[in-house]
Amino acid sequence: MFTRYLTIKYTKPIPVKFKGEIDLFQVLNTYIDAYGDCFIGLFNDYDEAIEAQKHWYILFGDEDICKDLNTIDHLEKCLQV
Repeated sequence: MFTRYLTIKYTKPIPVKFKGEIDLFQVLNTYIDAYGDCFIGLFNDYDEAIEAQKHWYILFGDEDICKDLNTIDHLEKCLQV
C-alpha cells in the first residue's frame, strides 16, 4: 500500500492510499473526469503537492474572478477611492 497526494484547487492536498500496482494513466484520467479544471495533479509527497499548488496559483491565479468583468470594474473603482 502506498500514498499519493491529490491536489485540487481551493483545498489542501488530500492523501489517497493505493493498494498494489496502479495504471497511472487511468487514475489521472479518472481524477480529471471527476474534478475537471480544478485538478492540479497527483504527487508523491505532501510538500511536493503544496509546491505544485503554489506554482499553479502563481501561474494561473483565480481564473473565476478574472472572468467577471463586473467584479474587475468594482475593484478598480475601489482602488480609485
